[in-house]
Amino acid sequence: GHTVIEPKESSTNEEPEPTLDVLTAKIQPKEG
Repeated sequence: GHTVIEPKESSTNEEPEPTLDVLTAKIQPKEG
């Protein structure tokens, strides 16, 4: 097989870096 470097958006089964949604979620309480 061949190795293909996919964009982080499509990457799976890997530890994703904290996104803005995650960072803001930790800082601000969930609304609703």
